[in-house]
Amino acid sequence: MGDLCNLTEIDLSYNKHHRKDSRELGEARLAAGGQIPRTMSDLCNLTELNLSQNKIDGELTDLLDGLSSCAQGTPLSSLNVQGNNLSGSIPTRLGKLSQIQNLYLSSNSFQGDINETHFSNLTNLYLLNISSNSLNVMLSSDWIPPFTHVFYIDMSYCHLPAFPNWGRNQTSL
Repeated sequence: MGDLCNLTEIDLSYNKHHRKDSRELGEARLAAGGQIPRTMSDLCNLTELNLSQNKIDGELTDLLDGLSSCAQGTPLSSLNVQGNNLSGSIPTRLGKLSQIQNLYLSSNSFQGDINETHFSNLTNLYLLNISSNSLNVMLSSDWIPPFTHVFYIDMSYCHLPAFPNWGRNQTSL
């Protein structure tokens, strides 16, 4: 595919190409049970990444490792990996994606705990969907989130001990 370092948007959602030998984004397989691209470190100008509904296997760590290797951080504002076969826990370094506005992690096989560290620098967050995963949302009752203009949060089918107090102070919900 050539030099992709200036690429800003990728939308490979609902990829219908199901050949096992297909290779996209360098050497990464994306369709029919493929893995998360390991060449993400070449995409440091990426602002939108949509890999939804592709049956991608692996862990979110693989994707975040590549993006976090960018020297100046990543300008990523929208990440959509919903409806895949991703598993494992959601890494705390997700909280370092300070430019993220839209975060779709729903309908995968994520498990484990989500806590304040996962959201630590997400000051620009507008939309969060972590539904339909086996996640335990472990936020202290006195936690004040860094995002103040969120308008949509979906945590359905996650384990919440109670409705979070911080949700009452979100005026855009």
